[in-house]
Amino acid sequence: MPRSSIALAFAVAFHGASAVCPFAVVNMSGLDAGLQLATVAAAGLHNTDASRVYCVGTSADVVWAKALLPAECLSPGALISGPAAAASFVNATLAQRVAHGVVLYTESESEISLPPVVTLSGVYRAIPLSGSVYESSFMGAEVLFDSRGKWASQAEGVNYTYHTVLQNTTSLSYQTGDSLRSGGLVDWQISRRLFVHYLNESCVPDTPNNKLFKKIVADAPWAKPVRVYGYNAQDPFLGGDVFEAETDCINDMGQIATTGVTNLAFWEHFGRTFPPGTAALHQPPSPHIAYNASKAYVALVYGDMDNIDFVQTMAREHMVDRAANCSTGRKCWPFTWTMSPNLLEIAPEFIRWYYNTSSATGGQDWFIMPPSGSLYSYPSEMPPDVQKTYVEEQTRQARLMGTNGSIHWEWFYHWEEAWANYFPRYLPTGAGGTVGATTRGFFLNDVPWPIPVPGMILKDENYRVVKPPGVAPANLTDSEFVVGFRPAFNWQAGGGGGINFSPSSIAKTINLFPAGTITYIYIIQNTPIAEVFEAVELLNPTWDGDGGASDSHVQLVGYEQLMSLAKQQYIEKHAP
Repeated sequence: MPRSSIALAFAVAFHGASAVCPFAVVNMSGLDAGLQLATVAAAGLHNTDASRVYCVGTSADVVWAKALLPAECLSPGALISGPAAAASFVNATLAQRVAHGVVLYTESESEISLPPVVTLSGVYRAIPLSGSVYESSFMGAEVLFDSRGKWASQAEGVNYTYHTVLQNTTSLSYQTGDSLRSGGLVDWQISRRLFVHYLNESCVPDTPNNKLFKKIVADAPWAKPVRVYGYNAQDPFLGGDVFEAETDCINDMGQIATTGVTNLAFWEHFGRTFPPGTAALHQPPSPHIAYNASKAYVALVYGDMDNIDFVQTMAREHMVDRAANCSTGRKCWPFTWTMSPNLLEIAPEFIRWYYNTSSATGGQDWFIMPPSGSLYSYPSEMPPDVQKTYVEEQTRQARLMGTNGSIHWEWFYHWEEAWANYFPRYLPTGAGGTVGATTRGFFLNDVPWPIPVPGMILKDENYRVVKPPGVAPANLTDSEFVVGFRPAFNWQAGGGGGINFSPSSIAKTINLFPAGTITYIYIIQNTPIAEVFEAVELLNPTWDGDGGASDSHVQLVGYEQLMSLAKQQYIEKHAP
């Protein structure tokens, strides 16, 4: 039987009639951790081929299925439910050679063994099974590797996969054993044959695990910059994690935060993909605003959507709230969302859903790239050849997203390298830039965030311009004007990555911006959209939906409008 038919054939056989959904849907409720992990792994192997399997294990799985899948796929008659049915599904996956066998582990050793076990399972096209699950339901399966009792530490297991299967992996993933036990990201790790680890102190210089990790990355066949999935939360510092972006661990890496993301191997292939030559996603036009020196111009930017966990959960709720408020008579206002460009590849229907849903706001919403563009990274730290590749990839993704803006983060001591070497790459080729580069606006944030961007705050700059040398400001074309904006502040309900102000305090702060201000506010992902509405409606006197109330000097604008206003002010300030 063709592999494309196996999962669907199992669903048909299980229900005893024609399938009511075009692919298999497995209800994970009631499965113990071992069987849940095995089922997710089996789904990942099916989705590697043409067969499609969707697992329903979280509320987000249900919400996205209702939004994007045929309605009948969640009907009781369509679901493969219960431990017996899930075990039968896994056994069918083995019997039909979608999986070539199993890799065994001990449940009590999962923190040590599961990262290398998942690596082996991806390379061997195998299903990871705990010893107890294997003995209860899968004794006939071929054992390709038995890790039980083999490794005294995760480092021993990772060292084993380094020496045996590294050359058969495609990229890297940070993931704890506990997270793997719950099935988070496992379908993707197995489908993509990722090298999985969570070595303690892997980024702490000169430690044994750091030396091992450096050898792994140096010897791996992975494309550069390395796309690191999962999340590295090992070394917290000032509201963040020191090595979470990976670039300051090893400077040719960047992160795609995905620790708890589910069904990526399914969503990668579901719906319409974005092959080369695909037209850009549609964004509404940005009406021209003539600069008025008596105004303060502010763009509100909803941040951190490099994290696909947020895209799959809270950000969806915030987009629904925003669209509902704007489409039911509440006065709307310009708003800029960040959105991971990697969705173009790994979940194309997710990014389409966000763009389509935002249309309910009447052309008031736009999308830019999150920190720091193509990957969560600190690009100024990358070697020149890797940085060049990074800019080329960001340019390709920006064209598909129809955007020319990006959030950009750097450690506080690396900004001069960014201004001197990175941002000029987005100028035209005649000025030493990149062919076809379209990103013109960079919305900056310092790492760690409590420290303002040093060079800019000392010079009282709200923005800084990068342009070709020798071109007079009045003669700059749009393609010759690259601008980086310093945030007025970060806002986060509950604090942690920004100030924890009430909506009324946020409004009072914005109302104090002096005339001539051109800036943005970075709104961190867990700040409810309802609080943003409340703050906007408290602006002095109120937001009227048409460029700001006539007797208020504050005007909210979109990200492209902010870029245009900065250019107008810059030309005015440098007029002969």
